[in-house]
Amino acid sequence: MSNKNPGITISENGKCNICNNEINRDALIKIQYSLKQFKIYKEKVSAVKGRERYDALLMLSGGKDSIYVLDKLVNEEKLKVISYTLDHPYESENAKSNIQKVIKKMDIEHISHMPNISEYKQTMIKAFENKVAINNPFEASKFPCLICDDYMVLNAYFMALKLYIPFVFYCLDPTQLYIVDTDIKFIMEKHKKLFSPDYTHIVKDIEREMSRRDSSELPIVVSYFAKNVSEYSREDIIAYLKSKGLYEKSPIEQVCSLRPLLDYYSFKKYDQSYSMFEFLRPKVLNGELGREAALEYLNEFRMLIVKMVEEAEMKNNLENSKEKFNELFSRVGLTLDQAEYLTEKYLDLIKYHEILNINPENI
Repeated sequence: MSNKNPGITISENGKCNICNNEINRDALIKIQYSLKQFKIYKEKVSAVKGRERYDALLMLSGGKDSIYVLDKLVNEEKLKVISYTLDHPYESENAKSNIQKVIKKMDIEHISHMPNISEYKQTMIKAFENKVAINNPFEASKFPCLICDDYMVLNAYFMALKLYIPFVFYCLDPTQLYIVDTDIKFIMEKHKKLFSPDYTHIVKDIEREMSRRDSSELPIVVSYFAKNVSEYSREDIIAYLKSKGLYEKSPIEQVCSLRPLLDYYSFKKYDQSYSMFEFLRPKVLNGELGREAALEYLNEFRMLIVKMVEEAEMKNNLENSKEKFNELFSRVGLTLDQAEYLTEKYLDLIKYHEILNINPENI
């Protein structure tokens, strides 16, 4: 991060306002809303438990957090849960494999919902070509990813509406709680504003279904980890799941296929990548990597990704790029398998860039 990023300031000690936990107003609103919704869930759950066929719908991504929350809801809170996955075309195969293993082992009912692929692609193209000025540093360089998050929670919410399920669990980790919207009405208005007049059909579907219900009957989106952000531990969650045979792969090996394209978007538009920042931040904070070394690393990564997309010589010589990616990932402590997995993802950057037909000049 540098001072040129939207909303970022670097203090005298060399740390940015994010690392110093100086979050902005928008981020504070998001986490306060999530905490309020969690409290409402705790107040209502005993009264509505068992009233409908399902007590809760859980958005199951195949990642550690959603699997952990599923286990807690079923085995500790004794809720009747149906899991839900939006089967979009860019999800990682490892995440899909995790989902199948978990629903089989836990004997959980599961909905795998294939969205309108054409609509989903158009939504993502518009997100990558977005021209809206965003001053929130948590959101700016991750905008396409956030729009995809919105699309997933809108579809999950509509499913809960149709099945009369009172709670939708959205398994955001503490960092995501500051940047991801969970207020359905706000998300709907945002999509209408960004994609008007041809806003997504899912928004129209939800509006139609909401008009038939009393506000007290509408599902509540619940962020499980909002209850106590300070107790969240990535390592403890992974260890817990592995002890129960519910998790095998590392989080690194479940990267969405659009992650490299997101990095290109971020570097191209903001000269920085929030996803890479998230990846390097723990290493800087615990002293494994100095701040200047991290900035140098990000610059090398940026140059490699931008050249891959924009220079014909790099497009036609992916073997050279493969070596460079492997070296970069190995340099920050990834195992050989993890480095090779991510390298293959990033070599697919050209393919997904061309599939979505995004003109670099429009980013």
